[in-house]
Amino acid sequence: MTFELFGPPQHIGMVVDDVGTAKKAWGEVTGLDWRDYPRRPLEWTLPDGSTVVTEMTVAYSTNDSCAVELIQEHGTRPLLPDPAGHHVGFIVPDMAAARRQLEANGLTVYAQLLKDGRPLAAYYTNPHGLLVEIAVPDVAAALH
Repeated sequence: MTFELFGPPQHIGMVVDDVGTAKKAWGEVTGLDWRDYPRRPLEWTLPDGSTVVTEMTVAYSTNDSCAVELIQEHGTRPLLPDPAGHHVGFIVPDMAAARRQLEANGLTVYAQLLKDGRPLAAYYTNPHGLLVEIAVPDVAAALH
């Protein structure tokens, strides 16, 4: 993969049982500050065309260029796989080129977040457990 397309990681995502508790624990140990995103339903499209609607509580650390993302899923059908290790996220300037690059390197789409048919974010995985998220630069604004 080319550094020009992906650049440095934008965040390391971790699924947690409770975002509030995790923020407190991480903050006490590391001194990280947090930006919270409101809990809201998100509709993800799976490779077979079916959709999963999830609600997530999310917080991002604000202290450095590579953030820690804390994710708490709500509901009976989680979208995200077993949280061991979880994912590395990249903001990409060209979603189509990033997708081609991931697919050329053997990764397959796990789920994608679409708005009006436009991919805003997508998780890609491979048989070895690698989970990569790519997103457009304005993903948060595009959801509103």
